[in-house]
Amino acid sequence: MRAPKLLAVLSAACIGFSPMADALTSCLGIRNAASLIPGKLIENIRQQSCHAGCEPRLEHWSSWGRAEVLEPLLKGAPGAQDPELQKVVLDFIDEVFNTVASKCDGKLDKKTHLCAHPEELQPFIKCAKSAVQSFPSWTSVKLLRYASETNCRNLKGYLSGNQIWEDFAKYFASYTHRCHEL
Repeated sequence: MRAPKLLAVLSAACIGFSPMADALTSCLGIRNAASLIPGKLIENIRQQSCHAGCEPRLEHWSSWGRAEVLEPLLKGAPGAQDPELQKVVLDFIDEVFNTVASKCDGKLDKKTHLCAHPEELQPFIKCAKSAVQSFPSWTSVKLLRYASETNCRNLKGYLSGNQIWEDFAKYFASYTHRCHEL
């Protein structure tokens, strides 16, 4: 193959991969935004429930938080209206939660609730952040199927902005009314 033809073929290949490279760059930014979620989540839970006398614990997430907060939050997230995508993301978040729970098991005393002194929570938050960053399924084929520049940019913006916490507060409010029943 002559040099001009080779250059033309390589140029066409690079142009074809450009959208994929853009999506990959945006999608990798989600990992960094997601690694901040454990600390921000605990901070928001504390802000909304401690003053109400609640004692939120990790096990409340499995028994209550997923259905009452995560599922409606996800349905309203930008780019996540597809029911199939919602199922994939819910399964993924369950995987992340279970990984954090097992890797960080000894970092939070079983008697310690999330309204405890902040310094008691720091080892757990640090461990959770690390577990989320190093989570092996970030390259899950199921998730990559939905990776596009637009979806990843929207999700990254949602995860790193204020809207997610405004939405969270709306769904989490019912916890403070029922926390003593859990």
